[in-house]
Amino acid sequence: MKFGVDGCSGGWCCCSSYNNSLVFYILKDVKFIFQEFPKINYLFIDIPIGLSDYGFKRLVDAKLRDMLPPNRKSSVFNAPSRPSIYSDSYNDAKQAELRLHGKSISIQSWNISKKIKELDQYFHENPQVTYKLRESHPEFCFYKLNNNIPLQFSKKMSIGIEERLSILKNFVSDVEDSFNKFYNKNKYTGLKKDDVIDSIALYVCADKWEKNGGRSISQLPPKDLRGIPCKIYY
Repeated sequence: MKFGVDGCSGGWCCCSSYNNSLVFYILKDVKFIFQEFPKINYLFIDIPIGLSDYGFKRLVDAKLRDMLPPNRKSSVFNAPSRPSIYSDSYNDAKQAELRLHGKSISIQSWNISKKIKELDQYFHENPQVTYKLRESHPEFCFYKLNNNIPLQFSKKMSIGIEERLSILKNFVSDVEDSFNKFYNKNKYTGLKKDDVIDSIALYVCADKWEKNGGRSISQLPPKDLRGIPCKIYY
């Protein structure tokens, strides 16, 4: 069983398949995914996994950015460090990042630090999921699903959603109908269209990962100080 997971206002937007049709779930905590679906093979998730710390530097963000086309490089931000995500406030996080890297943390990074911390704690408490729970990146997935042809439009635009659906149709025939039904049912919860679109792309790449040759972006040293791999799968 394969999953694609993207963060959303209600927790996590999850995409998988059943009887050759897409199925979606919104779950509040990553641990619930593994509780509900213990037979998961791979779960591709759009969140940094493996973090910089005192004595270790995460390098895969820069490597991923280099591999994206020019108009999509800005979709990759440098992941906040472990000391900053465990800080009690944004100001404390900025000071922690300054001590570690000599530069501050953006408010965008701080705003998702709670979800990064959730994953980091889950890995620490459940090391057995290391080979199942894998970091991925939707924009890079779409780039690869589109045969390395750069996408033209932002996923925040209607035409960008249409562009991405047209790519996904090559892999999931009923994707447009499945997407519309799920989004229309949940849009009043704060769910965004790009949350759903990204979860589908992550699912497709997770489902095709072995067939595509087990592709990933890695670094040296390969694991952070907690033994968590710094690796991006696609």
